[in-house]
Amino acid sequence: MNKIKIHENYFENEQLRNSFNQLAMKTFGLDFEPWYQENAFCQKYIPFACVLDEQVVANVSVNKFQLVMNGAIKNALQFGTVMTDIEHRNQGLCKQLMKHILKKYDKEYDFMFLYANNTVLNLYPKFKFQRIQEFHYQINATAIKRVPSMIHFLDATNPIDRDLIINTCKNRKPVSTKLGVLNDDWPLIYYAFSEDWEQYYLPDDHILVLISRQEGVLHIYDIISPNEFRLDDVLKKIVNQTDEMVQLHFVPDQSNYEIIKTPFIDDDDALFIRSKHPLSSDFLFPKTSIT
Repeated sequence: MNKIKIHENYFENEQLRNSFNQLAMKTFGLDFEPWYQENAFCQKYIPFACVLDEQVVANVSVNKFQLVMNGAIKNALQFGTVMTDIEHRNQGLCKQLMKHILKKYDKEYDFMFLYANNTVLNLYPKFKFQRIQEFHYQINATAIKRVPSMIHFLDATNPIDRDLIINTCKNRKPVSTKLGVLNDDWPLIYYAFSEDWEQYYLPDDHILVLISRQEGVLHIYDIISPNEFRLDDVLKKIVNQTDEMVQLHFVPDQSNYEIIKTPFIDDDDALFIRSKHPLSSDFLFPKTSIT
């Protein structure tokens, strides 16, 4: 009987990559192959798999980037694409992968995190991950004094706009010094092309803003620029007369407007963190950094 083996960073092996994609489609309905072919992972997405008879039967991936936490830069590792083939569940395969990854990276990274659904909430504390309370951050849009501004509405299918989006994402400044992300080409560029969001570009400031509008709420998912910017300066240019509330999908820096901070609980998307440093009481990972 063949023995299960652990394979690291194995996407160059076409057979294993195809097996991974098949399992990802069965588990999440996601096909990773287009991202691989476009080199979208930027060598920062690293899969680890339990392999039996040249088939991926379980996987845990990590994504490498840097966090800015209260102005300090930390090396960070996000866990994701945790999945096991239905015929091999309850055999502890993902536990084996977690132990392997933690042994490999624990000394190298200050901060590790993941999002878990309600079926595995008791698993990650066994690996010294702590569940962390997240918050919503909102601003009353009617209090924001709007100013006329030149705004380009980008079309992600247009090659010129596509290049503009990619170039703006490169070397971006963190959206927040309280909790922001650096060197996050993946998954940032994937989110920047989301069909569910609108891409606003402020040419005078070289700023890309990812938004959606739903029932009077302006959702701002990210503000992307290679230059420093002030949140209030962006808000007054993109808020319009139909907006009643602004919801920020990241921890905002200081604002002259009142920021309404409310806790939320989501057992289907629970944040767990393993950190070598004390954590801030303000927590919400930027939407565009979550895999």
